[in-house]
Amino acid sequence: MAANERTGEQQAATGGVALQNFKDSLKKHNCLDDFQSLVKVLKGCSEAGLMYMVLAVRLGYDHHSAIGKDPSRMDKRKLDTWARKTRSVARALEKQFQTAIGQEVVKFAAGCDLCSPGEYLNIPWKLQSLVRWRLDIHQGSEHQRRPLYDDNLAYLDESVKLATGAYYDEEVSALVCWAIRADSYSANDLAVWRNQHKDAVKRARLRLRSNRP
Repeated sequence: MAANERTGEQQAATGGVALQNFKDSLKKHNCLDDFQSLVKVLKGCSEAGLMYMVLAVRLGYDHHSAIGKDPSRMDKRKLDTWARKTRSVARALEKQFQTAIGQEVVKFAAGCDLCSPGEYLNIPWKLQSLVRWRLDIHQGSEHQRRPLYDDNLAYLDESVKLATGAYYDEEVSALVCWAIRADSYSANDLAVWRNQHKDAVKRARLRLRSNRP
């Protein structure tokens, strides 16, 4: 058997186990029937495809929950101090790399680490990017904003609407309840969320239209 054939079989087996574990978890939470009902009405969407959309909702929710539990996340003064110091280091490195001694240091370090000098010369840019990403994450998650979760939930919700022409709030809300590990999340909760997050809904619709052949 060729190596690529074995790899394909291994991937299929792994995907099958993941899907079965996912369905077993849904069954424990009494929402497997909701999942299977959606699979039936979502033409062209496999069980695995729907599973990935639901898992994306969980991933987004867990991402924002982890950020929210960070005790220093909302400490704006501490964050600003960190950003200022990191940017200062980036600027200092950039200036140092422009000097003769700085260039020699880069060449020596690259030789010791067996990497290209460009990797060291990119450090200031990477530090500046790190600051921007950290500030973006902080801003995107303040005031109860959860952009990744909202976008993933909107994509799931609008995928159902696009395929069926109607919202299946009972079924989708049951899967959302599982995804966010909530004691309850009703069809009304989903409808309220949709009304309050029209921008996420619009983004999902545009994304889905762009993916259509």
